[in-house]
Amino acid sequence: MKLVAVDDEPLVLDVLVKAIRKAEAGCEVQGFVRSRDALAAVQDGLRPDAAFLDIEMAGMNGLELAMRIQPHKNHFCHRISPVCAGGIFHSCQGIPAKASHC
Repeated sequence: MKLVAVDDEPLVLDVLVKAIRKAEAGCEVQGFVRSRDALAAVQDGLRPDAAFLDIEMAGMNGLELAMRIQPHKNHFCHRISPVCAGGIFHSCQGIPAKASHC
């Protein structure tokens, strides 16, 4: 399984990537500190099965990034979950349905 994690805070990104790897042993996780780099990777052919996107980032935030990768989603990513320091926004197709602890 291929996963993408995007957070503009390197320490938070490191924790997120490690948590994903621990929860899903054997998965491939690619982390990005800049949303524009994640978008460029998707546009260049990166095809993750899921993406975890920070909500509040400088420049393009996680919701914007979700909307920008949405046109590519039919070819790869089955789930996009925006995240924040306090919890995960449970979402479907990049639109948050519910927030917990944010």
